[in-house]
Amino acid sequence: MSTRSIYNIKWNKNNLCFYRHWDGYLEEGGKELATLLVHYQKPSKFIKGMFFQSRGIYIHDMDRPLYELVNSPNMGEEFIYNITFNGDKLSIDVQAEKIEKKEGFNIDNQDYDVSWSSVYKKSGTFEEVANDFFKYCSDLSYKATQEELKKSA
Repeated sequence: MSTRSIYNIKWNKNNLCFYRHWDGYLEEGGKELATLLVHYQKPSKFIKGMFFQSRGIYIHDMDRPLYELVNSPNMGEEFIYNITFNGDKLSIDVQAEKIEKKEGFNIDNQDYDVSWSSVYKKSGTFEEVANDFFKYCSDLSYKATQEELKKSA
């Protein structure tokens, strides 16, 4: 099972769209994205950093890119990360997919409605937003880890 995500990046007149197949939820993919933002601190370096991230967890994935450049979203994603750089300002809007059952729900016949809702949204100076997003995702990651530890105890 994978949690697919799309990363729409706007910078000046450039629009880039990256796809990530694995771990796109905020606790993992969001935290890794926030780490890149905090580390690189300039849009050009951040984007270059995304190109060079690899997924090195499993043997069959060694040295394969973590983020793939795609022409457009619509890859069956569950999370959409909208990142806008505007001078020294940064805006992040993360949206999560919501699936709601229709009457007579049948997933094989796709009797469900899909909608999107913002789960994190902030604009401000680059440093302020990057640090806030990192803290937000890190807190979610810590909470998820603690919940898993309780289950295994």
